[in-house]
Amino acid sequence: MDNLPPVPITSLTPELEARLRKQALDVLSYLVKTNSVTTYFKESSPVERDAFAATLKIPNYSSPIAVSFISNYKSFLFMHALFALVEPKLETINTVFATSCHDLCRTIDDHWVCLINCIETGVIPDIDGIENVKDNLQVRLCVGGAKANHGADSCSAALPSAENLRQIGKATGTPGWFRQIWPQLCAILANANGPFATVIPEIQRYIGPDVSVETLVIASSEAWLAVAYDPRDLNLYKVVGSDNVIEFLPVDKPEESKYLAQSWNVETGRKYEVVLTTRDGFWRYRLGDPRLPRSGGGFLIDRNVPHQANGCVRLFYQI
Repeated sequence: MDNLPPVPITSLTPELEARLRKQALDVLSYLVKTNSVTTYFKESSPVERDAFAATLKIPNYSSPIAVSFISNYKSFLFMHALFALVEPKLETINTVFATSCHDLCRTIDDHWVCLINCIETGVIPDIDGIENVKDNLQVRLCVGGAKANHGADSCSAALPSAENLRQIGKATGTPGWFRQIWPQLCAILANANGPFATVIPEIQRYIGPDVSVETLVIASSEAWLAVAYDPRDLNLYKVVGSDNVIEFLPVDKPEESKYLAQSWNVETGRKYEVVLTTRDGFWRYRLGDPRLPRSGGGFLIDRNVPHQANGCVRLFYQI
C-alpha cells in the first residue's frame, strides 16, 4: 500500500473511478493478508470487536479508526484535525455533510496553537471523551509521524516540524489558507446541496479558489437516496433504486398520504418533499428537503428550507 503513486486528484473522471476501484481492492487485499477481517469477526461480542477495531488504521486515510469511537463531537473533530495536520500530503476532505466540514475548518482555526503544540511534543492531550482510545491514538500519532519522516527514533522527532506550521501561521485573512498547509488539497466531498450550501462561502474562504467543493451522493443514516449527475453541480441528482421506498409529497398539498406521488407520476416543475420508508423501521419518514423534478429524471434541490445535521468526517490523502 505504501507504494501507491502520490498522484494528486484533480477531477472525478472515469480514470479516477478506475483508480478508486483498484485502491479499494488494495485495501481489501491488505485486510485479508493481515488477517484483520478474520480476527475482527472471531471476537465473541461487539464490545470486544470494537476494542480490536480501535487498533486499526485503513491505509491512505489520515485518521485511525479509533477516532470514530469518540462520541464527544468537539473532541472527535479535534482528533481528525490533528491527524490531518500530521499528513502533509492530504488531498481530499470527505464529510457526510458540508456542515461537518465547516465545523472541522473552525476547529483547526480555533485550536491552531494547541494542535501545533501536540505535534511539537508528540503527545495526545487529555480532552473529553477520548479516554477509551487515547492509547491507540497515541501509538498512531507516533507511527504516522515516523512514516512521514523516514523512521525517526522518537515520537516528537518523528512528527512533521511544528515550526513549518508556525511559519504558515493562521493565514485566515487570505483565501486558501488550507492550501498552504496541504499543497495537494484539491477537493472537498460532501452533501453540500440545499440548506447545507449556506456554509460553502466560509469553507471556500479556508480552501481558496483552487479547491473544489463536490458532491457524489445524497446519503445519510436513513438511506442511500441519490447520486449526482455532475460532482461539481451540487443541486442536480438522480434518485437511485434501493431496498427503500421513496415517495414524493407536493409541498402545496396537505400532509396526507393520499397526496403522495410515486417517482413515475411526479410532475416536472412542481416541488415535492421526499418521504422515505426503509427496511430498518422508518415508515414514511420525511427528509425535509424539497426536490424539483427535471425532465430526464433528475431532481433539483431547493436551497430555501431550514435544516441542520451533523455527520462523521473522513480525511484521507492518496485515495
